[in-house]
Formats: sequence, structure tokens, C-alpha cells
Amino acid sequence: MVRMWKCFEGASNAKLVPERIAEGTQAFMFESSLSLAVTKWGEDTCQKLDSAYYECWQALKDNFTLGKAQK
Repeated sequence: MVRMWKCFEGASNAKLVPERIAEGTQAFMFESSLSLAVTKWGEDTCQKLDSAYYECWQALKDNFTLGKAQK
């Protein structure tokens, strides 16, 4: 959990220079106008879903204030 916070803080304060990440790999993104759902196999059978994943973001500091301009 602390690792995510350190990752966010480090990336937020890093010098903005080009860098190569995961060279030699591929990632795919797609869009759909249809609703997507996790199947029973994906959620239960394969045992790969981390049901506590959301907890790793709990320590992340709120850096934004709704309705107030940042200076």
C-alpha cells in the first residue's frame, strides 16, 4: 500500500524527460459502447482477481480540492 503512494509521489515530482518503459512488450487498449462484465470464471474460478486491490490506493493523499483553483 505504501508502495503505491511512493510510486505516485515519485512520479509526480520527477523531472519530465522521455523514458523507455517495458521495452519489447505490447499492451492493448480497446473501447466499447457496450457494458463489460467479469464472468464467473474470471471472478471465481481462475482465482486471479485480487478482491482487496482497492486497498493499495487508500493511503494516497488527496491532492485535489473540488471547486477550488490550485495555485
